[in-house]
Amino acid sequence: MRPLTLGDLQRGATVPGDSGAPHDVMPPWMDRDRFDRGREFIQRHLPGVFLSQYMALLVGFSVAPLLDVLLFTGKSSTVEQSMRRYVSTGRRLLLWHDGDVWDVNSKAHASVMKVRNMHSKVAQAITKDRKGCESRGKQGDKTGEQVHAMGNGHTDCKKNGMKADSDKVFISQYDMALTQAGFVGFVLYPEKFGICCTIAELEDYIFFWRGIGYLLGIEDRYNMCSGNYAETCRIIDQIGDELVKPAFLNPPQGFDLATTSFVEGSGYQDAGHLERNLQLPELFSQDKALIGEHGTTGRDHHKGSRWAPWWLVTFPAQLITRPTRQRRETTDVWSDTSSAGTRAIDDIVDNREASNPNSWTEYGRMAPSKERPTGRSARVKT
Repeated sequence: MRPLTLGDLQRGATVPGDSGAPHDVMPPWMDRDRFDRGREFIQRHLPGVFLSQYMALLVGFSVAPLLDVLLFTGKSSTVEQSMRRYVSTGRRLLLWHDGDVWDVNSKAHASVMKVRNMHSKVAQAITKDRKGCESRGKQGDKTGEQVHAMGNGHTDCKKNGMKADSDKVFISQYDMALTQAGFVGFVLYPEKFGICCTIAELEDYIFFWRGIGYLLGIEDRYNMCSGNYAETCRIIDQIGDELVKPAFLNPPQGFDLATTSFVEGSGYQDAGHLERNLQLPELFSQDKALIGEHGTTGRDHHKGSRWAPWWLVTFPAQLITRPTRQRRETTDVWSDTSSAGTRAIDDIVDNREASNPNSWTEYGRMAPSKERPTGRSARVKT
């Protein structure tokens, strides 16, 4: 089978997102040992993985077909709704990582099937609504203007590249593949998120999401995690260059609402009731205290970089109530890079890893350091 391209995925735009594949039968290509190694990778690097997915979601809000579905459900228009939605999503992901999604009697399997069924119901509801990407939940900015709707009540589909008729396939195989890319893509830049791993481990992580994609209803021909590391990197780069970057530079209506609600919602604590956290400087102070409790250095984290909400590194630990070594490593890297320009970040990460140059390779302790993937241009030479 030849490697997939973005063009291959785009052919799935007219194909419903649920393949109809049986949920209680493993696909013939499933390798349980490899799948479980992918789960273990996530468990070892949970803060970095969650942070990468957080950043990917922020970028994903700029992709109109994905944003439209989120707005339609009416659960992303306020800070409280957004907080509940994405804390629930985070807990669900933890269940998939820690449980056995292939055991039909497990909570993890039931959770995946709940998401799959939810996708189908939402797709049917949007199609039945016959207004395309118009928001059902009266989503709007603080002045009450309806997101994605013009004065006549219909969607500005020309701006968002969508059809406002019943011919549009919502939550298509293409949409599912793009969502899958969000969970995988940024992790392939592991040094950006403090993840020290081998290429083989990244391939196990990719394979894990191939299996999850299958259970969620993605057909093999549209499963962007079907290839190896190099092939997956190529298609991720295609998606980024040809789709995500242009969309991010010219985001659709509703983008500001969704991102603001999401980021502010992340500032809430899940403590049985809604308790608003403080603003960014105070968040840095809180995280400095949290990190200090687990033995990290006493650097001044007030000067954290604003290009990445590094305070989220503590968020997975709040969900699962366990500190991890990776959280400490990640915050140390970000502390070093907090006052550096973007171009200097790779150099700082490289210097920090100089004492263990082989940790990124899949070839063992004797591998030359030049084989360690560092950044987009050096990930894999093909």
